[in-house]
Amino acid sequence: MAIRQRTAARWHSKLCKRWQGLTTCRQAKEMITSRCRLRERDLLALSRQMLRPVIGILTGHTHVQRHLSLMGLSNDPFCSYCKQAVETASHFLCHCNYFAVLRTKVWGKPSLQYPTDIDAATVGDIVRFIKKSHRFSSRRFSSSSDNWNLTEDG
Repeated sequence: MAIRQRTAARWHSKLCKRWQGLTTCRQAKEMITSRCRLRERDLLALSRQMLRPVIGILTGHTHVQRHLSLMGLSNDPFCSYCKQAVETASHFLCHCNYFAVLRTKVWGKPSLQYPTDIDAATVGDIVRFIKKSHRFSSRRFSSSSDNWNLTEDG
């Protein structure tokens, strides 16, 4: 068993060094600073329907104005809720004034700091925030390939 643990630790160390050395994945690196087995377990326990928006938020590859404008699907990268900043996934999750009250209900504070608050955020808290925000509900994005019909149950 000791050999298996040492091998796993060695691979984990190599993967962490590779992750830190990447010059790409800017937003994902802001939100995911290191490996967390508890978060991995909780993410894998989510339904595919709920996993998609959570991973989208953590990586920045989701229906936020900046990402849509980079893909040529929107002309305006600014937040359609607060209209004060470029809407990135981190803006939505951490800073948008429109969602400050909801953020206070979920995390006890109106804005989150990364990486500390994001590292401490549980998958359950992120799911709860996404669901209660209705930001990624199918009412807003109704294309059949992006059907995120997020109900309060899951």
